[in-house]
Amino acid sequence: MGSGWRNLDVQINTLRRAKVETESTNSRFLQEQRQLLPLRESSPVGWLRLSEATSLMDHDVQKARVALERGISKSWLIRTGGIPQPVSDPNVPLRIQVVPSPGWRLEGRAWLDSPVLYWEDSEIECLGKPWAPSTQDLSSTPGSQIRARIEVWEADIFRLWGRAEDNPVIDPLSKPILEQRD
Repeated sequence: MGSGWRNLDVQINTLRRAKVETESTNSRFLQEQRQLLPLRESSPVGWLRLSEATSLMDHDVQKARVALERGISKSWLIRTGGIPQPVSDPNVPLRIQVVPSPGWRLEGRAWLDSPVLYWEDSEIECLGKPWAPSTQDLSSTPGSQIRARIEVWEADIFRLWGRAEDNPVIDPLSKPILEQRD
């Protein structure tokens, strides 16, 4: 019986050490996560409605709208559900996401050159075609003017125009920061 108790003691001590190591690892992990939390909260990451973007750009909504419309006309389209990569190239323009209603797909991008925006609904007029499987030929089907949801990448607003607090006045006729670098 003596050796049985010793084996049991060894097993119990091994379990206790494993528990302490696990708790220590969990504690370190939680501390690291707490340190990262303020960075996550302060770093702009996400898609914004047009009204949210304009309020970040300037306190004068009309000036912000004109500036944002100019940015949208030169923007890059990001696929639906996509997340843009962090930018290291200063020449990257505003990135937007345009999501048509179910059953529709976007056609071309010429409609971005002179965007027709519905600010309150965060929508844009664009050319669309009914969605169809790739086995069907829709090349002869004419496109239709549709309205689709538009969102802008928050980090680009700060990168291109700064924050409203930092730029109390935006000249709507001026180019975004990246265009001024040229």
